[in-house]
Amino acid sequence: MNILIAPQKYLLIWCDNDEKQGDLHTNFKLSTGGEFLAIVNPDGGTIIDSITFGEQTTDISFGRFPNESENWSFLMPTPLSTNQLLETIDDHLPKNFSLAIYPNPFNSSTQIQYNLNENSLVNIVIYDLLGREQKTFLFSNQSIGKHVISWDGKNNEGNKLSSGIWLVSVQVGKQMINKKILLLK
Repeated sequence: MNILIAPQKYLLIWCDNDEKQGDLHTNFKLSTGGEFLAIVNPDGGTIIDSITFGEQTTDISFGRFPNESENWSFLMPTPLSTNQLLETIDDHLPKNFSLAIYPNPFNSSTQIQYNLNENSLVNIVIYDLLGREQKTFLFSNQSIGKHVISWDGKNNEGNKLSSGIWLVSVQVGKQMINKKILLLK
C-alpha cells in the first residue's frame, strides 16, 4: 500500500491489533507500560521518526502539541470525537473576532479579552495539559463589542493552580479557538 501525505496534513494509524477495520490498523497493540515506536523507510533501516514513551493512561493520548513540534504531551483522544483541545477554526469564527490574553505569562491574574462583531454565546474554559477542565466561565448570549474577564489562576473549587502551561479555550457559538497561557509563581 502506498500512502502520500500532503503538506500540512497527517496520517492516523491505529495500533489496536484489529486489521479487519482497515489498512491503517496494525496487527499489534502498543503496551500501556511504554515502549519504543518508529516509522521507517521501506528499506527497513532508515528511521523517519520515532518515540520512546512511558506508561500510558486509558483514554489519554500522547502526541505532539502543537502539531509538528518536537514537544510531546498528554492529550485528549480525538478519533471519532471532537478535538476539544486542538481544534482551532479561526477562519470560521465570526469576522473580526479577536482574542488577547495579557499578561502572558502571569503570576497573580490575567485578562482574557475578546471582541464580538455579532451577538454570540460564549464559553471560556481553562484546561490542564491532560485535557481536564479546571476553570469554567459560562456566558449566555453576549452582545457585540469588547468583553474582558479576569482569571486569578484558581480552579472551579477556588484552589490556586500550580505553575505551568494551561490552555484557554474560547468557544463562540459552535466554533472554538485555543491559546496557551503560562502561570508563574
